[in-house]
Amino acid sequence: MKSVPAEDSFFRRWLRRTFTLSLVLFVSTIYLCSFPLTFFLSLIVDLVRNKRFSSIRALIFFGLFLLSEFHGVGGAIILWIRYRLLRFGSYEQFIQANYRLQWAWASFTVSSTLRLFGMRLNIDADPKDGRGPVLVFMQHSSIADTLLPIYLLSRPFGLSLRYVLKKELLWDPSIDIVGQRLPNVFVNRSSKQHSKQIRSLHSLASNLGPKDAAFIYPEGTRRTEKKRQRIIASLQTTGNQEQIAYAKSLEHLLPPQLGGSIAFLNAAPSTDALFCAHVGLEGSTQIKDVWKGMLIGKTIHVKFWRFDGADIPTSPPARRRWFLEKWSLMDRWLIEQHRNG
Repeated sequence: MKSVPAEDSFFRRWLRRTFTLSLVLFVSTIYLCSFPLTFFLSLIVDLVRNKRFSSIRALIFFGLFLLSEFHGVGGAIILWIRYRLLRFGSYEQFIQANYRLQWAWASFTVSSTLRLFGMRLNIDADPKDGRGPVLVFMQHSSIADTLLPIYLLSRPFGLSLRYVLKKELLWDPSIDIVGQRLPNVFVNRSSKQHSKQIRSLHSLASNLGPKDAAFIYPEGTRRTEKKRQRIIASLQTTGNQEQIAYAKSLEHLLPPQLGGSIAFLNAAPSTDALFCAHVGLEGSTQIKDVWKGMLIGKTIHVKFWRFDGADIPTSPPARRRWFLEKWSLMDRWLIEQHRNG
C-alpha cells in the first residue's frame, strides 16, 4: 500500500518541498553563523534565570533538530538515487530501506533528546516483543511523543508502522519525503470529505503482515485542558448526556474520535490491539516549554496494554463500548501515575 496524502497534488507537494527545504537550509546557515553569539546570550540568560541551562539545552536541541532534518532528507536522496534512479534493488527493498532510514532518524532524535535533557525512560509491560500484526492506539499529549512509537516499537522489534498523521506535518521535509514513500495516511482535519478519509484509514489497516502495525492517535490532537473544556462545552450543546458524562469522566485524556479507531478495528478483525499511555511529557505541549526547561530531568513512564484480537467484540455498539472502556482504563492509569508522582 502507498501513502495517501490528503488533498495533495504533485504541484503543491513540490512547491511545498521547495519552500521547506530552502527554509531549512537558510535557517541552518543562520544557526551556524550566529551560534557563538546565541550560545553566549543563552548562557547569560541561564545564569540569570537559574533554570539548569535550559536555554543552552534548547539551543542545542534546535541544532539537533536541524541535523536530523539533513539526516532524513540526505538519506532520502541517496536512497532515491540508488533504488529509483540507478535501479539497484527492487521497489520492496526501496521501501524497507526507507523504513530503516526512518528508524535511524527517530532513534537519533529521541536518544539525543533524552541525553540532552537528562531524561529517563521507564517502560511498564513490554508489548510481547512487538510482534505483529497489531493495531496501535496511543494518547497524544505532547510535541515530544510523536517519535515514541518508532523508538519503542519499530527500531527494537522491526515493526513497520503505518501512521495516521495530520497533514500539517508535511511541512517537515523529512516527514514529507520519507513519510509519503511509506504506507501512511495524512489527514486533513478541516476537510469535509470525512467518509473518504475514513475509507483511507480502513485501507491503511487492511492486509497487515506479521511485521506490520497500523498506528493512530485516537484523540486526533494534543490534549490540553482548554481543548478538553472546549469539547465538553461542544457536547453540551448536543444534549447527549452519555457522551457528556464520558468526556467529563476522563481527567488526562480527550474523548477519542471513534471514526478512525473503529475503521481500524473493522479493517483488521481478530487483530490484536495495543494501547499505549505515557506520563512525563505533558510539560512540552509547545516549543516554548522546551526553552523553559519543562523536560529537564523528567522520567517518562510508558504503559502498554495488549488485547487479543479474538476477544474484541464484532457488533458495532459492543465494539464502540469496548474501545471506550479501554480508553478509560488508560485514563485511570494516568490518574494513578499523577497521584503517585
